[in-house]
Amino acid sequence: MQKHGHPDIATALNNLADTCYLQGALEEAERLQRELWSFQRERLGDGHPQTLKVMGILLPVTLTAQGRFAEAMGLCSEAGSQMDEHLGEMHPHTIAAAALREVLAAHALYSAPPPI
Repeated sequence: MQKHGHPDIATALNNLADTCYLQGALEEAERLQRELWSFQRERLGDGHPQTLKVMGILLPVTLTAQGRFAEAMGLCSEAGSQMDEHLGEMHPHTIAAAALREVLAAHALYSAPPPI
C-alpha cells in the first residue's frame, strides 16, 4: 500500500523528533511526531507497524513527558486495539504499547486524590 513520499522522509522526521525530545524541546518533538504519524498513515496506511508505533508508543511518550497523561492514554489505548488487530498481541510494538498503558494507568491511580 505504499503511496508517495520517500521513506527517508520518515527517518528524518523520526530522527529530528528524537533529537528535539532529548534536548527537552517537547512541543517541537510532538509536532514532528504528529507530522511523521500523518506521513506514515498516508504512505503506509493506518494498520502498518511503523504507523502504529508512532501512534501508540512514540507520541504517547512525548505527551507523557509534557504531563498530558489522559491524551497519551487515549492514543495508546486506541493504538493498542489496532495493534492487537493488525499485528497480534505478541508483536513487540503491541507489547510495548501495553506496557506503556499500564504505566499510564498506574500513574492515574496513584495521582488521583484519595477518596473521602
